Amino acid sequence: MSISTALQGLDIYMRTTDETGAVTFSQHRVWDVQRFVRARQDEAAKLNERKGSTKAGAQQVTREQYVARSL
Repeated sequence: MSISTALQGLDIYMRTTDETGAVTFSQHRVWDVQRFVRARQDEAAKLNERKGSTKAGAQQVTREQYVARSL
């Protein structure tokens, strides 16, 4: 992998649920997909712990799921 390839961001799509169960879909350009997704999941776990909830979460979705949900 060349340096220019390594520094190129990848577009990913996320489904995020807050502690009330409200869902949002978002697009992100990231360098390290696994690290980004893990960070979002950790944030959701901390939110659940603070709020006494089990609803918050984060998961990567496909572009098709993102587009279908965003219409």
